[in-house]
Amino acid sequence: MKFDVREIAAIALVAALTIVVGFVFYTAGNLLPVPGNKFLMFGPFLGFMIAMALWKVPRHGTVLAVNGVFALIMVNISAFMGLAIALTGIFWELLSLILFRDLKKKRIRMGAAALYPALSFFFAFLVSHYMTGNVLFLMVGGPLTLGTLMVVIFLLGLAGAFLGERFIVPRLEGITR
Repeated sequence: MKFDVREIAAIALVAALTIVVGFVFYTAGNLLPVPGNKFLMFGPFLGFMIAMALWKVPRHGTVLAVNGVFALIMVNISAFMGLAIALTGIFWELLSLILFRDLKKKRIRMGAAALYPALSFFFAFLVSHYMTGNVLFLMVGGPLTLGTLMVVIFLLGLAGAFLGERFIVPRLEGITR
């Protein structure tokens, strides 16, 4: 995985925007009384951000690089958060190598971007439950609720990726590429 200077700048920009704007969604997510509430807010946003990274640098390794920067910064806030983010990036890359071959195709890029928030939710749940002992989710829901929320978050991520590809990319295509 070797990136040129423009690609490194794009990766750093996406990681920085994910952290800064993500803080707003994190705060807003506290207002919803639903298990996985933050990821219901994060779903469209993360799908949008990953779609933008893949639009700018459409190859495998891009999301892992964005995710690596994101995890390194967030581990300073919480080691568990950093671990969940790192696991998400690693598993996303492994799954995308199997499921999504050509990231230059718009539909494939959008599906790949939508997978990221669903995996983020899954690994945040695993780390929260198994590493910190948080059993609140299991009292409220269970495996069916976890699966349902992952599907809903995937669809929200797909909506975010679609909106990014539909409205932002055409405006940026004239400026960069």
